[in-house]
Amino acid sequence: MTKFNFDPYKALKALVEVTASHVGNDFLEVICFELKKLFEADLVFISNALDCNPITKVSVLYSTDEHTDKIFDLKDTPCELVYKDEIIIINENVKLDFEKETSNDFESYFGIPLHNGSDTCI
Repeated sequence: MTKFNFDPYKALKALVEVTASHVGNDFLEVICFELKKLFEADLVFISNALDCNPITKVSVLYSTDEHTDKIFDLKDTPCELVYKDEIIIINENVKLDFEKETSNDFESYFGIPLHNGSDTCI
């Protein structure tokens, strides 16, 4: 029997990257709400880098919370780690370990970096 080396995080990332640019904002809305249900998350959003080398600021392309800031600095947020091109899974203490999250009730965080056609983290 052939054994597959399957990583669900990489599969999800690949699906989002391949389809997002082809289907636009409707896709972003649907994928955010589906991920929110799947992970039983309080908040899901997709962001895009506004600068590079290093990436310090992002714009939120879509969020499941209409009150999410549309543009924010990455410093002292778990998103800062994602923009170092790593899949980030934090199971606890987000509001304790990240200065900008102290006013939030988030306990955990899951972030996947997305790439453009040139394989640059966006």
